[in-house]
Amino acid sequence: MTRKPGWPLFLAWLLAYLILDLLFEYAFRGHLSWSQLPESLAGSIFAAILTWLFALRKWSRSDSIF
Repeated sequence: MTRKPGWPLFLAWLLAYLILDLLFEYAFRGHLSWSQLPESLAGSIFAAILTWLFALRKWSRSDSIF
């Protein structure tokens, strides 16, 4: 990786995980409810943070080789 992971990566994965979470909820329960949105958002934020941290780790390792 040549650039340090930043906000665009975090926000892209946040949106992707939120959409996936809502799609899975609809597939398993058959409906969407507004009361599930905070839980979906919290899970998406957690997953996006983990993804960003793994990207940051990969970036720091590729930078430290040279």
